[in-house]
Amino acid sequence: MRSGLCLVLLLVVVVGVSGQRCVYDSKWVSRGGDVTVGFYDHFYDRGLNSLSFEYPESDRSPPVQLFSYSLTMSAAGTAFRSLNNKFFLQLAYRLYHAKNGNWSSNSYEDMNTACLALINVYEVIDDDMFLNTAKQVFETVMSGWDTTLKGGIWATTAKKDKTTGVNAGAVITALRLYNIT
Repeated sequence: MRSGLCLVLLLVVVVGVSGQRCVYDSKWVSRGGDVTVGFYDHFYDRGLNSLSFEYPESDRSPPVQLFSYSLTMSAAGTAFRSLNNKFFLQLAYRLYHAKNGNWSSNSYEDMNTACLALINVYEVIDDDMFLNTAKQVFETVMSGWDTTLKGGIWATTAKKDKTTGVNAGAVITALRLYNIT
C-alpha cells in the first residue's frame, strides 16, 4: 500500500503540484516521465481499467481507496501538463470514467482529496465534467459540517471526530472552487 502511495507522492513532487507551468531541468522531466510510466505499468490494470492497490498484486490486495485513486488521477493531469504527453491526458479520463460516478466514501477527507484532484485535472484540461463532479462531491463533504464541537466537518460519516486535515482541506477546496467559478 505505502509503496504505491509513495510513488504517487514522488510523482507529484517531481513533476510539480502548482497550477502554474514550471520550467524543469531536463533531468527532472525525464525522471518525472519515468516515474509516471513506471507507476502506470505497475499499478494500472488495463484489462480491468482500474488501479491495483499494491505491486506485485496479491490475492489479499484490497480495492484501491478513493484517496489513492484521486492522487493517481491528479498525478496523470499534472504529468500531462508538465510533460505534454497525451498518454497522461487519456489516463486521467480513463481513471475518471473507471469510477463510474462513484466518488463517495465514508471519509470526508478522502472525498475532499477527490475534489482537489478533480479541480487539478479541470485546471489542466478545462473539461467541465471534472469541475461539475468536484462541485457535487464537495456538497457531500460539506454535508459533514455541523456546529457540534465548536463547528467543523466530521472526519468520517461515523461522526466520531473532527480533524484538521478534513477542515483545512475543505477550506482549500472552497477557495479553489471560488477562484475558478
